[in-house]
Amino acid sequence: MTWFINKLDRLLAGMCIAALALMAALIAPFEAQYMARSGADLGRAEARLADAQSGLRAQTMADQVRTEIVASAQQNLANAQAAHDALAKTTPLLHPIAIWRWVDADIRSATWASFIPALPRSVWSIVFTILGALIGLSLYELIKGPLVTVLSAPRRRFKKHGLI
Repeated sequence: MTWFINKLDRLLAGMCIAALALMAALIAPFEAQYMARSGADLGRAEARLADAQSGLRAQTMADQVRTEIVASAQQNLANAQAAHDALAKTTPLLHPIAIWRWVDADIRSATWASFIPALPRSVWSIVFTILGALIGLSLYELIKGPLVTVLSAPRRRFKKHGLI
C-alpha cells in the first residue's frame, strides 16, 4: 500500500509542478501578444491625433469642433500610451504582476480571447518556467504537509517492554 501512496504522491507532485511551470512559460508569449496589440492601439491613436490636427476633415471643421476632437484624440493617445507603458517600462521579473494588475483590462481580455500559445523563446520565459516549477512544488508541499500530518497514523510514544 505504501508503494501505491508513494507513486500517487509523485504523480500529483509532477502534475502540480508541470501545470504551474506551463502557466509560467506562457507568460512571455502572452506578454508579446499584449505588446503587439497595445502597440497597434497606440499607432491607431497617434494616427487619429495626426488626422484630427492636420487632416483634410480638420481643415474643414470649425475651430471649436476641431479643438474638441483634438482634445479627445489626445486623451485617447494618453490612454493608449499608458496601457503600452504599463508593461513596456516594467522590469521583466515584474511582468506577471504588471499583466495581472496594471495593464489595460480591455486589451488584456482581448489578448486573452485571441491568445495563441507559443513556445517560450527568451531567457525570461525560461526563468519564469523554472520559477513556476518551484512555486508548483512549494504549493504542493504546503497542501500535502498538513494533510499527511492529519491522515497519518499516530506514533507510539512509549515502547512496550513486555514485562508483564
